[in-house]
Amino acid sequence: MKSILIVEDEAISAILLRKLLEKDFEVDVAQNAKDCIAFGESKVYNICILDINLGKGNKDGKDLLAYFKSMPKYAKSKFVAITAYALPGDRDLYIKMGFDQYFSKPIVFEEVINCIKELAEDDSIRIDP
Repeated sequence: MKSILIVEDEAISAILLRKLLEKDFEVDVAQNAKDCIAFGESKVYNICILDINLGKGNKDGKDLLAYFKSMPKYAKSKFVAITAYALPGDRDLYIKMGFDQYFSKPIVFEEVINCIKELAEDDSIRIDP
């Protein structure tokens, strides 16, 4: 079963995403950068859903993307940005940063779930033990 790490500081959004994804995936949730890094060091995730703004004083989703991308074990993983930043051009900006997908808040859960399922069908994200 493919694994997903959700990094979201809004508890309700994190709970809803987990509930919608755990039928088809192994799902872990981190509500801050510190917990995200702990999860990321303990195992490898096929897909990481990263909230961009994790609160004042926290590393943000862009920092976490750089963290994951710096580790060879995450070379095959996919990364999804979820953010309240929704200006024209933001999608392109996040894709250029290295995210594979981008969703602005308020998110449409059905769209995110469909995207995650589509990303998971890509055999290149298979993680070898």
